[in-house]
Amino acid sequence: MNIICTTEIKAPAEAIFEFIEDHRKTKRWMRGLLETSYPEGYNCYNPIGSRFVQKVREFNREVVYKGEVTGYHKPNYYKFIVNNSYIKLQIELRLHSNGSGTKLVYSIRVVDGSFIARVSFKFFSLLSRQIALRHITSLKKLAEAEMRYREINSIIRQERRA
Repeated sequence: MNIICTTEIKAPAEAIFEFIEDHRKTKRWMRGLLETSYPEGYNCYNPIGSRFVQKVREFNREVVYKGEVTGYHKPNYYKFIVNNSYIKLQIELRLHSNGSGTKLVYSIRVVDGSFIARVSFKFFSLLSRQIALRHITSLKKLAEAEMRYREINSIIRQERRA
C-alpha cells in the first residue's frame, strides 16, 4: 500500500529541506508530532543510520514510534522508516527543483505490519492521505513564509546600507 502526495512550493529545495531534516522545525509542519529524540546522537553531515524516537499524538493518545534514517541526499532526498509494535512505514520525501520553485513528492509505504495493521492502513487510506496532504500543505506554507521573510529582511538590509 502506497500513498503518494505532491505539491509545488515557491521556495528553493535548500529552504524546504531545512524544515525536513531539522527535527526542531519538523514539529512546526507535522501535526501531532510531540517530540523527536536521537538517543544515539545525530550526524548532520551523514544521518543515514541515525536512530530516533518520535512521540506522536494520534486520536487523542500518545503513540511512540522508533525510526531510522535510511536515505539522505541534501537537499533533494530524505527517507526514513518508522515503526511501532503494529506497523512499519517507509516515508520518503523527494524535492525536484524547477524554474518557479520546487516539486515535493511525499510518499508513505507499508513495509511490514500485522495483518490487522495492514488492512486498517488500507481501509483508512483516505484518512492517511488526508493526514499526508495536511503535512505537505503545512510544510509548503512554512517554506513559502520563510522565503517571504528572507526577502523582506534582504530588502531591509539593502535599504539600511543605502
